[in-house]
Amino acid sequence: MGELADTINRTIREKQELEELIAIQHKFKNSPPLVAKNRVFIREGPLVKICRKNPKMRYFFLFTDCLVYARKIDAIGTTYMYHRMISLLRARVVDVSDTKRT
Repeated sequence: MGELADTINRTIREKQELEELIAIQHKFKNSPPLVAKNRVFIREGPLVKICRKNPKMRYFFLFTDCLVYARKIDAIGTTYMYHRMISLLRARVVDVSDTKRT
């Protein structure tokens, strides 16, 4: 019975994760497919992207295998213009100190 319960719970969790990916996909006006095998959504939120000329406010979506960033199209943040997808499969984390730009 325990194995059956585990299988049912895993299936329900996978379905919920798929529905979450589909809902995120619908927020984008122009993005590549976000639904992929073994991709799980982790977190989303605004961050400042440091660019060559000026820092820009962008909205980021973190998945288990990639990081997607976009720009809000509407004021309430329900539609986004896709900018880029960064693969995390070969990424590494490096600790850097905060610095102020002048």
